[in-house]
Amino acid sequence: MKRSLRVYRRRAVGTFIALGVVVGAVLGLALAALDGSDIGRPALHGAIVGTFAGLLVGVTEEYFVPELGRRVGFGPLNSFRFVVYAAGMAISVLLGNVIPRVLIESLSPPAALEVYLAQGHPGRDMIVGVVAAFVMTFLLQLRRLHNREELWHLFTGRYHSPKVERRVFMFVDLADSTGSAEALGPTRYSAYLRDVFRDMAEPILSTRGLVYQHAGDAAIVSWRFERGVRDAACVHCFMGIAEALDRNGPRYEAMYGRRPMVRGAIHGGEVVATWVGEAKRELAFHGDTLNTVARLQGLASTLDRPLLVSEVLRHRLDLPGYQTERLGAFDLRGRTASAEVYAVSPVDRNRVAW
Repeated sequence: MKRSLRVYRRRAVGTFIALGVVVGAVLGLALAALDGSDIGRPALHGAIVGTFAGLLVGVTEEYFVPELGRRVGFGPLNSFRFVVYAAGMAISVLLGNVIPRVLIESLSPPAALEVYLAQGHPGRDMIVGVVAAFVMTFLLQLRRLHNREELWHLFTGRYHSPKVERRVFMFVDLADSTGSAEALGPTRYSAYLRDVFRDMAEPILSTRGLVYQHAGDAAIVSWRFERGVRDAACVHCFMGIAEALDRNGPRYEAMYGRRPMVRGAIHGGEVVATWVGEAKRELAFHGDTLNTVARLQGLASTLDRPLLVSEVLRHRLDLPGYQTERLGAFDLRGRTASAEVYAVSPVDRNRVAW
């Protein structure tokens, strides 16, 4: 799981850098058009600025913000972002305008800086950089409101008409959530759920899952079918969540007097995906696949098993390091045919809090 998280973070940083290069080059071209100057040099300067800015934003967002967000509130976190990005943009602007002069014109770094300050537009460039820092902070908050794929599909129009596709869904919720809610009270229980969902994030992101919904004490996670079954990503996600909560158990005990444990169910198949709502638009999935995984989740509590997997999905999963137990066929409410169900657990049960 840690290796998957490292890979995810590196890819994310690479994406930030690529976007920075594109946005920087476009801004460079726009500024060149305003000046009526040759477009080649400003585009190069902008691309270099974007490279450094993308690296800064990517590393900050993927390596520092998640941990810092556990310790400080929304206001201080965004203030931290704005200060870091504004300072970083200023440095990036200087580097983006000095490095080409060093490499192309063979100037020394101090001489290149002097030329830029004398002949360039440092004041304007710094203002553009600070505005870009503000826009980045806003967009990064917007990114938290929607899954990354949802934003892309919203702008490309993929689901503006219903589309049938195959997906894997995982329901994961807290065991003994009713007892926890009664013991903690509404405010502390809400903070408890907030911390649990925060600890769920890294396993979900590292397996490239998308949070479809948070519903009470449950999270519904989705993958495109082939992505979800590849290397048993969906099962690794659940086990990663259980391990993360177990690893942070002492912190939960100190803060809330209890350790969270989870149950889950996984199933895959065809669903219909479409955007719904006008006052608030969201991506919705409809079909028997979601109904089935919801019923399996209830069955997990009845059978007192941490993770249940449908027969359809079990035959597509390669599960080294895990053991499966066929529990038999069960009648699930809303289905005419019974469903074969398997329990999945790690061979080394010390890895997960059951």
